[in-house]
Amino acid sequence: MKQHSYAFYTGWLSNEYRRKQRLETELAQMEQFPDTNLTRVNSIEEDKERLLHEIESADRDLTGKILHQMKYPNNLTYANFLDYMLCPTLIYELEYPRTDKIHWWYVLEKSMATFGSIGLMIVISEQYVLPAIQPILPSQTVGMTLFAKLMELGWVLLDMIFPYLSPP
Repeated sequence: MKQHSYAFYTGWLSNEYRRKQRLETELAQMEQFPDTNLTRVNSIEEDKERLLHEIESADRDLTGKILHQMKYPNNLTYANFLDYMLCPTLIYELEYPRTDKIHWWYVLEKSMATFGSIGLMIVISEQYVLPAIQPILPSQTVGMTLFAKLMELGWVLLDMIFPYLSPP
């Protein structure tokens, strides 16, 4: 998902960058060779204003939204890609908000939550899932017909959905 976001957004920035270059070329040609076929002088000025407005809009799109320092195509580096891959976000942007220092208690809290979740998944797998799937392990199904294996699979799924409680 992250790589798709990176590729999609940089592709859109590339199109916007080419559009901006095309508009700048059109503006330069308009200033260099004013069109004499136009009957109204205001239309030339209106076209120039429109082009300037679109160039400014494209320039805003090609600049980072936080610090306004990073501009496309200067973001196309390995360091920028690695920075994005390490950021906890799925949506690529040219710049991300940063803090002045690392909050170590926050890092510790999130690390403990991650390892706690992994530990909980291991306990649940060993306590409920592994005993339920024991009957369908390859060593247990040697010599069984396909129909018998499918019947056993149904019971295993029921055991996993509704874990049985052993009597006291």
